Amino acid sequence: MSPRPGELEVLTPLGDGGGEPVGPGIAPTTAPAARRGPRRRWPVLVLAAVIVAVVVAVPVRARLGRSELRWLERQWARSLADDTERTTAEQRLKGYSLVADETRINTAVASLYREEVQRFRSSRSRLGTALLVDPGLTAVRSDLVTALSHRGDLLAQVAAWYEHPADGSVPQNADDQTAGDTIRVDHALRAARTHWGETQPEASHQAAPYASANAALAGLARWFDHPLGISLLDVSGSQLLLLDIDASRSRPVDGIVTDGAVVARQGYLAYLSNGKIWAVAPDGSGAPRYLATGDNLFPAAAPDAIWVEDPTNLAVTEVDGSGRRLIGPISVPGQAIEATSKAFIVSPPDQPLSQIWDRTTRRVSCTLGGPVPPSPRALGAHSLAYLLATQGDLVVWVDTVPQLHVTDATTCKDRQVLSPPTQSQTPQGFGPVVAFSPDGRTLAVAGAPTTADDGAYPFSLIDLGSGRVTTVPVQTTLAVDAVAWTTDGTRLFWLSGGQFGQPPLIATWRVGDTRSQPLRVVGIDLGPQLLVVPK
Repeated sequence: MSPRPGELEVLTPLGDGGGEPVGPGIAPTTAPAARRGPRRRWPVLVLAAVIVAVVVAVPVRARLGRSELRWLERQWARSLADDTERTTAEQRLKGYSLVADETRINTAVASLYREEVQRFRSSRSRLGTALLVDPGLTAVRSDLVTALSHRGDLLAQVAAWYEHPADGSVPQNADDQTAGDTIRVDHALRAARTHWGETQPEASHQAAPYASANAALAGLARWFDHPLGISLLDVSGSQLLLLDIDASRSRPVDGIVTDGAVVARQGYLAYLSNGKIWAVAPDGSGAPRYLATGDNLFPAAAPDAIWVEDPTNLAVTEVDGSGRRLIGPISVPGQAIEATSKAFIVSPPDQPLSQIWDRTTRRVSCTLGGPVPPSPRALGAHSLAYLLATQGDLVVWVDTVPQLHVTDATTCKDRQVLSPPTQSQTPQGFGPVVAFSPDGRTLAVAGAPTTADDGAYPFSLIDLGSGRVTTVPVQTTLAVDAVAWTTDGTRLFWLSGGQFGQPPLIATWRVGDTRSQPLRVVGIDLGPQLLVVPK
C-alpha cells in the first residue's frame, strides 16, 4: 500500500530478535539477519557486585577499625592499671617502714614487681598474636609491644635489686626510663582516634589485686608478731585511746574527755576533766564515777589512792578509787606537784624552785636547786631544778648542768648524781623522760644525744641500789616522749615522735633481750603520754 500524499514512512529499528516485521502486513525492507544468542549480562552483574561491596565495605571497615582501636586502648589501659595497682600495694608495704621488717618488706616488694612483669608479658603476648586488619593500627600495636617489653625488662631489674639490695646501687627509676614509650603510645592512640573519628579514649581499666604480697601484708598488719597479752592507753590532748596490741586495733575511749592528767592506779584510772577528778576501769571502759573536785592529781604512796589538789586553798586530799577521803585536806605552802611516802614536792609561789615539804613536821626539809654554793657536789648545787618523778621516798630531778639527781626525801641526801648527761627538751618539759620500775629498784631514763653530731638518743637503766647504769639495746633518732613499764616489771614500752609533725613510733624491750622491737602502729595520731593498762 503506497503512502498517502503528505505522509512520511517511519522506519523502526530492529529489536533483539531482528527479522521481526515492523508492523502488521509490512514486509521488511532489508534481508533478515542471522539469529543471535542471548546477550552476556555477567560484566554488568560483576560491576554491580563491586559497587555494592564497596558501599557495604566502607562502614564495615570503619566499624572494624574502631573495634580494633578500642581493643588496643583496652590493652594499654590494662597495663596502666596494673602499674597503678602494683604501686598501691608497694606503698602499703612500705608504710610499715620499720628497720626490723626491712628484709620482709623488700622480698614482698620484689614479688610485686615480678608479678607485674608476668602481667606485662601476658599483655604483650595477646597483642603479638592478635590479627589486625588496619595497617595503621598494626603500627600502633607495635608501639604498645615495644613499650611493654621495655618496661617489663626494667621492672625485672628493680625486682632483682629488691631481692638483693646490697649487691648494687638502686636501679634507675623505671617511670623515668619508660616515659618516652608512654608518650609515644599515647600520641599514636590519639592520632588513631582522630583518624577513626573517635573523640574520647577508652574508659580506664580496673586491675585485679596483686596476690603475691598478701601473706607479707597480713603479717605486717599485725602490730607484733606474737601475743603479748598487753594493752596500752595513749593520751592525746583530751582524747584517751586504747591500743590493743594482740588485736592490732585502736579505739577511742568513749565518754571520756580529759584535761591531760591521767594516772593509772590499782583497779582504776583517775583523770582530770573540767575541774573534777573521775575514775574509770583500767581499760577506760564503763561509766566514769566522780571522785573529787580539783585541778591537779598525782599518785599517793598507797597503790589504790591519789592526791587531789584544791586550787582555792592550796590544800591536798588523799582519796581512794571510790572517792572516799583517806587523809586531809592538808594546806601546803605552794603548789603540790608530786608526793613521796611522807612529803610533798612543792613549787613555791613566784619561785623557780622545788621544795621537799614534810607532812609530819609541816616544814620544808630541803630545796632542790637554788644558788650555787661553794661545793659543787652539794644538794642544790645548781640554779634550777626540774622534777621528773617520785617513787617511795625517792625524788628524781635534773639540774641545768645537766646532771640527773636521785634524792632521798627523808634525809635530803643525793643517793646518786648520775652521768652521762641526759638533758633534753621533751613535750612534758625540760629534762629526760624517766620511769620507775614497779618495784622501785630500777629507773629507766631516755635522754638526748650525747654529742651535737650524734642523732641517737641514749636509753639507760639505773640500778638505784648500786648506781650501776646499763644501756638498753635501742637507738632511736627520735626524742622519747613517754616510757611505761608493764606491771610485772619485765618489759618496757616507749613512745617516740608523737609530737612536732613526726610519725609516732612505739617500741618495746623485754628485760634481758639483746634488742628492742618496734610495734607496727602506723597511721594513728598519738599523744605524748603512754600507759600500760594495769591488770
